[in-house]
Amino acid sequence: MNHHGDNMKILKYIIAAAALFASHDLGAQTPPPAGPQITVERIMPPNLLANPSIEEGGSAGPKNWVFGSGEELIFRWAWAGNGRTGKCLWIKALGGRMSGYWSQPVRVTPGKNYVFRGHYRLGGGRILIWVNGNAPKGDGTNARIDLRFHDTSPLGHWLIPVFISPESLDAPDPNEWRSFELRGVVPEPITHIRLSLGMYFAMGEAWFDDLYVGLDEADVKFSIKPPPGLGIGRVVIKADGQEKPVIEAGPLAQGSAFNETLKGRPLNEKYNMTMHLSDGSVVQGVYPITEAKER
Repeated sequence: MNHHGDNMKILKYIIAAAALFASHDLGAQTPPPAGPQITVERIMPPNLLANPSIEEGGSAGPKNWVFGSGEELIFRWAWAGNGRTGKCLWIKALGGRMSGYWSQPVRVTPGKNYVFRGHYRLGGGRILIWVNGNAPKGDGTNARIDLRFHDTSPLGHWLIPVFISPESLDAPDPNEWRSFELRGVVPEPITHIRLSLGMYFAMGEAWFDDLYVGLDEADVKFSIKPPPGLGIGRVVIKADGQEKPVIEAGPLAQGSAFNETLKGRPLNEKYNMTMHLSDGSVVQGVYPITEAKER
């Protein structure tokens, strides 16, 4: 089950440097017998959504989520049991005259960067995942945020399967969970936004699960343990694409581990890491080697 609501979700990358990093001995091309062990922890900010995994609810439906449309008669919606990790939000549009959405308001901090992401299955039609909010600026105008994600599938069209075979269409697999992601700055003075997920003026159906809204930043903890009998002479860590190091330290006493934390770094930031060991070898690599995946 996905626990996005945890106050401190930690994504760990434990890297055996001798095996996974490019290692360069100054006097030879062979790697040292044992490399340093590098642990990088990204401490995620809290999920601001209530009931983001859609597991809480009762006879009235999923807790904290509401469905709405200007024409509810053409929609069916439910707290369904065939989710990605349990239960999920389900919506079916019987016609394309109107849009309809599951939604939830979220309190945010003006001026901050946020990320909005989650998972969906699309059984036909067109979905819209929409982040919107506005507030008066005091000068007669309104501040607005309007972020949108669309996906479309021809499945469910009245020509299918009699006149067009489903196999001939370039359509997403309706049984496959796909991911979405939106990023943006919440303008001053907006303090509340709404996340909406639904069908957009098209007949079809969709499922939504394991959702996340949070600050687009995290603390990143670096820990480097040298191989037995060696020390760390120098550590240089740069944000990808930047020349100025975000961390530069050393030398450390033989056997001492290097520990450092970067505060409030962008979630999609990568790091070029260079470690000089006391035997003259240099270990280089990029964190993360692959993007972390939610579980």
